[in-house]
Amino acid sequence: MAPYTPSMSTRLPERYCGYCAASLIPLEVPHTSADCATCGKRRHEVRHGEGGKGIKIEAGETFTIPQGWPTISFDPKKANGQLSRYGVPFLLQQFFLSWAPPNSEELIAKVEAAFENWQTELQASDKLAGIDLQASGGAEQAWERLKDDRESWEFHMFSKCVSAVLTQEAVRTNDAQAAAHAALFMGLQHGLSIVAEPYLEETIWRGYQAGLAIHESSAAADHVPGEVEALAELDPLFRQVGEPTLRTWLDSGATLGPRLGITKLPESLLVARAKWHVEEFKREREERAKFPAERRAWWDLTLKWLTLVGAVLSSAAFAAVWTYLNRG
Repeated sequence: MAPYTPSMSTRLPERYCGYCAASLIPLEVPHTSADCATCGKRRHEVRHGEGGKGIKIEAGETFTIPQGWPTISFDPKKANGQLSRYGVPFLLQQFFLSWAPPNSEELIAKVEAAFENWQTELQASDKLAGIDLQASGGAEQAWERLKDDRESWEFHMFSKCVSAVLTQEAVRTNDAQAAAHAALFMGLQHGLSIVAEPYLEETIWRGYQAGLAIHESSAAADHVPGEVEALAELDPLFRQVGEPTLRTWLDSGATLGPRLGITKLPESLLVARAKWHVEEFKREREERAKFPAERRAWWDLTLKWLTLVGAVLSSAAFAAVWTYLNRG
């Protein structure tokens, strides 16, 4: 049997150039395209600019952004790029305003399209597992499951879906007041569903915590030097009061601030500083008590060495005299 040879219609396209190794099929990321000067084939590549930033485009090249790129999200797992400082408000505006109709004539069409998208997103939630929102009684089952969880993303999504249906019905029946009320409620629930989205809610919470940390660090930077200086100025006062008085105040639980004439520092700091000074007094007393003993030990050791040296010298002198006398 002759070997199988694929026809031109079934043969897979060549992926890489055999000469320059560049891709011969369009890339899934922004890239440049041009005819290869070596083989003449259309090559597609990403050539970064200076310092590895951006994409460098040469004369005669075509720059292409694939359809559906980029994917922008606050969740890094769902995005293929990073937001800049100005990209954050832009993305938030898209969340809030992307479904808004450009004029009143397109209101119903926009609401219908938005409703379909919102219902699809809500249907994918684990909290509604086993419930078909499009089936008879599905909405009632979803309400029973979500009515006690009113801060959840699913509750706000369900509420704006209901409001979208009520808006459409009110417009069709020419009930302007009901339509305005339902549309207003739909818009409010839409905003709440955006904020309640799990990753965005977590991002807002982390940002709030970061803001608190920055504020506390800034406040501490202003407050701590003043406390350090004030505590340092208290040291001579504690020295003047002395250990017995400080121990008496501390053991009795007396308030130190009024006794020292200090009103600007917390009592807890004064007590902690007083305890430190009491321990310092104790350490100094032990050092003073230990010094005479160490000094006596040093003198004892010195005397022993002098005695030994004297004995050695005396022995050496006696031996020299004995030797001299024996010569005579």
